Amino acid sequence: MIQAKISTISSNDDLNIVEFECLEHKFTMLSLQLSSDIKIGSLVVLNIKPTHVSLAKNDFISSIDNKIKVKIKSINEGELLRCFLLDLGGDFTLEAITTKKNSNNFFVDDEVFALINASEISILKVIE
Repeated sequence: MIQAKISTISSNDDLNIVEFECLEHKFTMLSLQLSSDIKIGSLVVLNIKPTHVSLAKNDFISSIDNKIKVKIKSINEGELLRCFLLDLGGDFTLEAITTKKNSNNFFVDDEVFALINASEISILKVIE
């Protein structure tokens, strides 16, 4: 679960770009509609599907909006998939699910980058 504070909202017609802060991490969300209780300064819980998170070992230039430095806390291996529990610091974690063939070079305690498109983030609930 990731709690984050809304730092900016940019809107044009029905398109919104919302930026969040969680510890030293910054997240960007692309949204078509925002409810009226979503305002700058609001504390929210972000929703990110684990299958929409990719991992990278190196920092590189990309068009991905969210490139978050994390530490692999644990790996749960299935027959076809691997589930990674990623530590953002504090009590905040993120999960990533990948196919086994594309994740052989990732290990517990590795520092990696979680890659998330802005359109794959949503607000699960507004806390305050």
